[in-house]
Amino acid sequence: MRVGRLSSALLLLALGACEDAAPVRATDLALEVLLPQDPVTTGKAFPLTVVARWDKTLPDVQPPPQLERGFPPLVLKLEGSERSESATHVEVRHRFRAYAFTRTDVTVGPATWAFSGGRTGAQRRADTPRLLVRVRPTLDASDPGPPEVPEELPAEPVAGTPWAVGVAVLVLAVALLLWRRRRSRSSPAEIPHAPPPPGPEAVLARLRATDPASPSLQILELAAILRAEVALRWDVPAAQRTSSETLRTLSQRAVPTAILAPLARVLYAADAVKYGAHRPAAGEGSEALAAAESCVRASASISAGTA
Repeated sequence: MRVGRLSSALLLLALGACEDAAPVRATDLALEVLLPQDPVTTGKAFPLTVVARWDKTLPDVQPPPQLERGFPPLVLKLEGSERSESATHVEVRHRFRAYAFTRTDVTVGPATWAFSGGRTGAQRRADTPRLLVRVRPTLDASDPGPPEVPEELPAEPVAGTPWAVGVAVLVLAVALLLWRRRRSRSSPAEIPHAPPPPGPEAVLARLRATDPASPSLQILELAAILRAEVALRWDVPAAQRTSSETLRTLSQRAVPTAILAPLARVLYAADAVKYGAHRPAAGEGSEALAAAESCVRASASISAGTA
């Protein structure tokens, strides 16, 4: 019985140039990753293909994995799979739409395909090497347009519980009853004025109160504070929209780059933590804090100039 030779390969080449009519090559067991040669863009989809190949003489070959979660912090969405065979080998290709939510190059992998086969139950394994994904940030001072995000990203969590909703409905009903009684007495209804949005110093104090000991939580808290500020100052429900939708709306309203650029850095850093399983280093938390402070100061400066 032929002893299985373990091998793995990484092909860094343009996906469209080699997928059509690619011959099945003679390898006992292999796992490959196909990537574009050019740098990918933060938040923009790019093609990634995982290729599994094995010799037909290998006993008890288990199906190769699709590996949607095999390359963190990349986010992968499966688009399709193809199987081809030659006289001696089988090849399966899983095609993904991939996203990188970081602003710097990332190293991912290795991905593993392992199973036990044959009468001896011998372990068979193929790995991809660690691979470098070069990332080009989308936003810069000259082009603040927001990048796309996957359509199936989970929505922002809705705060509260069913009993809290019931209490809120009850409070609204009582308030409406009191208002009607006042109108029946021919007295003008007293409409309370909404409190003004907090000043920039109060917002900056909240940003600086985030915990630097946990960069992941700090970045998420910074993004939540900025989303609330966007809702108050620009009347955009940022908590219910994706980062891309929020930035696109602000850009359409001619919000200056001095606000958009640092806001985008914080929002996409939070997306990478929340959706891309990114674990930021301590320095990334302080960078996000500096960007958030810059966003608030720029907003305050513009508001003061138009007052």
